[in-house]
Amino acid sequence: MERLRRPRACLSLSLLWLTAGKVERAVVGFPPEALPYQARFVGSETCGACHSDHFRRYESHPMALTGRTVTAKSRDLWFSDERLKKSVAWQARDAPAYRLTADAVLLESKGRAARVGAVLGSGARGFTPIGAEAGRAIRELRLSFSSPHDSWFMTPGSEKDRNPLGTPKSVEESRDCLGCHATVLAWTNDVLDFEESRLGVQCERCHGPGSAHLEAAREGQPSAIFNPGALRADEQVEFCGQCHRQAFDVDPLDAMVRHPSMARHAGAGLMLSECFRRSPRDTTISCLDCHDPHDENKSSDRFRASCLRCHREPERDHRSPTSSSSDCVSCHMPVEKTAISIRGFTDHWIRSPAAPAPLDSFEREEYLEYLEESYRRGLVRPALGPEKRAKLGVGLAEVQFARKSYESAFPTLAEALLASPNYPQRLRAAALFRQAGRIPEAIEVLGKAIETEPDLEEAYYQQGELLQLEGKLDEAASRYRQALGLNPDSAVAHNSLGSVLGLQGRFEEALPYFHKALELNPDYSQARANLGLALQRLGRLEEARQELEAALEVRPEWPVAQNALARILATHPDPSGRDPQKAVQLADRAAELTAYENSAILDTLAAAYAAAGQFEKAAAVAEEAIRLATDAALAEDIRARLSLYKSRKPYVETPRD
Repeated sequence: MERLRRPRACLSLSLLWLTAGKVERAVVGFPPEALPYQARFVGSETCGACHSDHFRRYESHPMALTGRTVTAKSRDLWFSDERLKKSVAWQARDAPAYRLTADAVLLESKGRAARVGAVLGSGARGFTPIGAEAGRAIRELRLSFSSPHDSWFMTPGSEKDRNPLGTPKSVEESRDCLGCHATVLAWTNDVLDFEESRLGVQCERCHGPGSAHLEAAREGQPSAIFNPGALRADEQVEFCGQCHRQAFDVDPLDAMVRHPSMARHAGAGLMLSECFRRSPRDTTISCLDCHDPHDENKSSDRFRASCLRCHREPERDHRSPTSSSSDCVSCHMPVEKTAISIRGFTDHWIRSPAAPAPLDSFEREEYLEYLEESYRRGLVRPALGPEKRAKLGVGLAEVQFARKSYESAFPTLAEALLASPNYPQRLRAAALFRQAGRIPEAIEVLGKAIETEPDLEEAYYQQGELLQLEGKLDEAASRYRQALGLNPDSAVAHNSLGSVLGLQGRFEEALPYFHKALELNPDYSQARANLGLALQRLGRLEEARQELEAALEVRPEWPVAQNALARILATHPDPSGRDPQKAVQLADRAAELTAYENSAILDTLAAAYAAAGQFEKAAAVAEEAIRLATDAALAEDIRARLSLYKSRKPYVETPRD
């Protein structure tokens, strides 16, 4: 058979035949143009007639079980009475619950229900139920099951979804999701028909439709079947990476800091490994070097042999005693535990245990260059949908920005924003504009995010922050109030709204928002410091002192809180409330942390020196504060205090009623 130059099975669906009753079926991943022959689906049972050993071993493989239809006969596998009684971990009140009827499994919440059509996941770590929606979309239900925890929990990635049943995915998202959990998809009147579909990764999901192979075998002709094992080594990894992820499928920042969640994405991790990146494409390490895709059993001898192929004398490469019989995987491919699975995932990013994350390594630029190349390759894949194009474009712009290629980054970002970016991608794009100081453009992008998802609070909050930076305090307060309307339990939004009110001089109005933020998050040091500052401006100095001291216990090296507390201790109207030595210590540290360039902090340091009787130092520091001051009113106030220091008098705050 003519070998395909590159697997074009890119999760594109092709309709291979039609049946009566308006049922359309498609084999996943193999559009007609991907193969040099015509073929149709025959089913794994047919393959097993000749390949009985592969078929027998693969039947219980997690990939074969990664998608299964839920019927009245099979539902007890996942929704038995015993399992439905298991505990539910849910962040909010009124968690949804599954209920069995005579012929269905329903997820119910507040009088609404979604029907379960299938489950995704083999069950080894857990499973997520899904339902069918009109227009060839699916709904990923928000209540999943964790096998290691033996309990129900919120489906990963749905934490900000306002719909307790789960929001239907777009058609493109649905296609990509199902493409890794099914072999044949069937639609009746444009609604996914679970019973007519073939869920799970079966023979023809990897080898393509098998009828031509079957006919060739019967006639004694050369085999007409797609064999991933015949691909070049790097292409094998790309083929498996369709579902196990490629380097361009992960967020650049996650890759650069080597976030623990990267362990879930075996293909991406392997591609980022030095073993893969720096080896010739035809001989680089591939998935098939270590794994038999037909057999779940793992062989440490096979793993070790893959390493020894290049590292023939491991004892020379290690400081600790090592030999050719040592276990390479346990050190160089550690298991990373995650919130999703306490069993953890084997991290396929092969590396030295002591190797720093790419962001902190000498190879930082090399990694960024590789990621940029990966994103560019991803953007020229066939059958790339607009949503994926937008995601890859934003990722490429982030990499270019990290490489300081600004002339390339922003045109790339503009092109991505013309596609169909989703809510998180718009937030990431806004972050790039904000980082570059292009605040109006960031505000505009966040406005588009709000149009996309008006029921999510994050874009309102971020837009409020930017409007606050622009000095548009009324508009900023309005955005924070909108965020709180959507999520009254947002401590950061309460704190930010209080901050805006404080900037407007409305300190009494600000207090309830700081108190609420601290009620929601008692360790929120910024809210506690802001509360202290507001109390200070209201003349409630003892309360302010307590709050600022508490804030500094959580965050000791914080110039804002250090400065505010130092000012109280240096200028308190009541001598018993002063502590000049501590005030000098705090103010000097705050000045050091701000490189002695903050005029307001130097003003406090001068007052602290004066309170301690060090008037010459107080005068010198005050003069420097005046020189640095950009606010004319502040400069004039400091001059008034400077005249006190030259007269060897400290500055004392006037008591407030």
